[in-house]
Amino acid sequence: MAKKKNINCLDGVPLTFDDVDDGLIQANMMSPTYGNQQWQSIRPVNAKNSNSIVYSTQFRKEKCIAAGLIIFSRDGLQVCLVEANYGRYDHGFPKGMIDGGEGRRRGALRETKEETGLTVNDLVFVIPRHVFDEGNDCYFAAAVTRASYEYRFQYNTHELRSVQWYSIAQALNLPKFNSKRRQLLLQALNIYMDALKRNQLITGEAFKNYQL
Repeated sequence: MAKKKNINCLDGVPLTFDDVDDGLIQANMMSPTYGNQQWQSIRPVNAKNSNSIVYSTQFRKEKCIAAGLIIFSRDGLQVCLVEANYGRYDHGFPKGMIDGGEGRRRGALRETKEETGLTVNDLVFVIPRHVFDEGNDCYFAAAVTRASYEYRFQYNTHELRSVQWYSIAQALNLPKFNSKRRQLLLQALNIYMDALKRNQLITGEAFKNYQL
């Protein structure tokens, strides 16, 4: 359960925040200055102790409202992509909206389970200080623990047309896999392969509780 904290912002507006798991503070801000906004991240300016923390609202435009995972096969030769069953039928990574007070990492895990059937025990993770952003969406890099062919994806066919493994080359050439996602894929792959080489991948429990 997230802990509530009263935070004094630099502009003098007192707000109540949820202390979440990803090294940032997410706030459901209700104030005369900002009105009713979505959950968003506020970076710490300084922290003398747990009861006296100053945060700056100058970063209020920097927000993550959806989270997901970029999931590779253990050897990094394949990536898991979902195909939307609506709109332009785009290909992308498993992701979805973060629930209030949930935090980015737990939101990413929940949405991945809903869209692929993969649970935290099926995965290993790059240390979550590496975050890959696509507008208001953010992703973490992960990989399955067994051979990719051993997994049978489970998903809602009303929302998704398909969930499957693609080779990296296949993914990069999909016509409905946009250029930003191609860039994120390559960035995440480089980080993942480096972590794999250095034996720096972490378990799901360590990912959820990692202190940045």
